[in-house]
Amino acid sequence: MTFPNFLDLKFLPVKDAEAVILPVPYEATTTYGSGTRQAPEAILAASRQVELWDEEDGWDPSAAVRLATAPPILPEVSGPQAMLDKIRKNVQAWVGQGKVVLAIGGEHTITLALVQAVQTKYPDLQIVALDAHADLRDSYDGSKLSHACALKRVYDLGRPLTVLGVRSYSQEESQLVWVAPRFKMFKARDLHSPEGWEKALEHLQKISGPVYLTIDADVFDPGIVPG
Repeated sequence: MTFPNFLDLKFLPVKDAEAVILPVPYEATTTYGSGTRQAPEAILAASRQVELWDEEDGWDPSAAVRLATAPPILPEVSGPQAMLDKIRKNVQAWVGQGKVVLAIGGEHTITLALVQAVQTKYPDLQIVALDAHADLRDSYDGSKLSHACALKRVYDLGRPLTVLGVRSYSQEESQLVWVAPRFKMFKARDLHSPEGWEKALEHLQKISGPVYLTIDADVFDPGIVPG
């Protein structure tokens, strides 16, 4: 399986790159809708239409870093744990070489493996998530490795977690949201006010050290990113 290069850039071997775009077309625990496995290829294809020149600042950001698009990590049919192990093994090697990895899923479950890989190099890592859901269930549909548990598994790694843009969460998750140490949430409705936005920015500015950023597409306005 071959995907387009990010931004239609000239091919560069991963071994020569400073930053790696990693497609992960994994979809195993999604609910209601389907098709997230097609997202990495669709995003990479759409990126080919983006102008590389930043007209506002007058430079080409893509020329400032050696950027490679890696071959996709294909799904493991034996189950979520095998898939996460496969992702972690690949990404950990690249992170150990000092590369920055930007993974495109798929589903949010892959975040656990990515954070585990990065944490091996940066043990003081902090996690910032943009997500419409808390994703803090301990299990969902009988699985602890569901997309609905992604941030709970990350939180269980023992590092600080900040979640912004949440629009809904379950009663089970509510019992953790306001009492958990190392955890901070800013709801979407709070960010609609200048005061709420300022509080979120103030919190983010106090974060020091390495940060892992994860973005679930459902955090964006459904009118712009439906589904």
